[in-house]
Amino acid sequence: MIYFPITGWCLSMKYSNENRGKIQNKAQALQVNDFSSLRFKNITPTDIDGFIDFQNKKFVLIEIKYKDALLPFGQKLALERLCDNSKKDTILMVGSHTSETGDIDVGGCILREYRYKRAWKVYPEKITIKEAIKRFLKL
Repeated sequence: MIYFPITGWCLSMKYSNENRGKIQNKAQALQVNDFSSLRFKNITPTDIDGFIDFQNKKFVLIEIKYKDALLPFGQKLALERLCDNSKKDTILMVGSHTSETGDIDVGGCILREYRYKRAWKVYPEKITIKEAIKRFLKL
């Protein structure tokens, strides 16, 4: 086993098709990151709910919100900048979920809006995040 102490990752971890994409340690995933010590004037960190790198050719950024909750101004600005300044073909998808408890199936979330080629757009029909990604990839 090769262990990388900074990340806590080791090569002996066994990933199967059944557990790929699933949280491996739910207790740790439930811990809340406290960014309050990383405040620089009015700038604080934000998070990204998902990122997919398709062979360094296409990038998908995913942000999921509960029902109709809006992206806070700072998070929206940061995600726009990340999307717009990527040198790869990049899309930012914002989806909605209605789950109040339990796990959230991100692929099954409804696409609310997306940012592509420096513009916000609304998809003309109701589709899931997974379907939107497939269409972005032209699968």
